[in-house]
Amino acid sequence: QTVMFDAEVDKDSVYVQGQVILTLRIQQSINLDGGNISELKLDNAFVKPLEQHSFQRNIDGRPWRVNEVRYAIFPEKSGTLEIPAQVFSGRASRGRQSVFDLGGGQLLRRNSKPLSINVLPKPSSFTADTWLPAQSLTLQETWSTEPNELRVGESTTRTIQVLGEGLQGAQLPPILFTPIDGLKYYPDQPQISEQEVADGLVGIRQDSAAVVAIRPGTYL
Repeated sequence: QTVMFDAEVDKDSVYVQGQVILTLRIQQSINLDGGNISELKLDNAFVKPLEQHSFQRNIDGRPWRVNEVRYAIFPEKSGTLEIPAQVFSGRASRGRQSVFDLGGGQLLRRNSKPLSINVLPKPSSFTADTWLPAQSLTLQETWSTEPNELRVGESTTRTIQVLGEGLQGAQLPPILFTPIDGLKYYPDQPQISEQEVADGLVGIRQDSAAVVAIRPGTYL
């Protein structure tokens, strides 16, 4: 067999709205004139394509080219998420014999195996307002001016950034700046983005507010 096509997921069980990475892998020991993978369509899940990877490996002393197509999948409903069999099709290259030869080698078609993901509901013990099934969650705070140097009438910008590994940026909640008597907050528009890492996505949300002291004092 000169062309292989398979699918795998990084986990077979995940909490609802958590991240699953699907990898579709094409391995070929011959040259192909193009190739096509069927469109991934899933019910009750958000799908985001990730960066594709290509590399070469040797199997039994024979070079194979490997192409990986990856997706981050976020199930939106508990139960069983079915990932149907995907289809790869390509044409084996036989080389052109003359300028009038259009090529056209054998058409190859490969199917991956269907996969199932067990999507767990929120635990019954969870009673908070915001559900974040992140692999890790980090908060970072910065100030444009040291707050202990602030004078009455002057302003400094307080910025809090939340990073959720295994989440989309849109899943992260806003940071609420608690009003404090003696200080005025002027919030900016939040910045929401995502960054791709080896394990999938990192959601990023940044909330900033200008802080103005309207009277002297010590504030916590």
